[in-house]
Amino acid sequence: MIIDLCRHLRARGGGLGIAAACVGVGQGMAIAVRV
Repeated sequence: MIIDLCRHLRARGGGLGIAAACVGVGQGMAIAVRV
């Protein structure tokens, strides 16, 4: 998911993107990427 996010950001000329995933049982994780 992070690789796809970076590809889309580069195709748009850069910027800030956030990838988030639900892990289950109230847990989750997210990452902010600036390209």
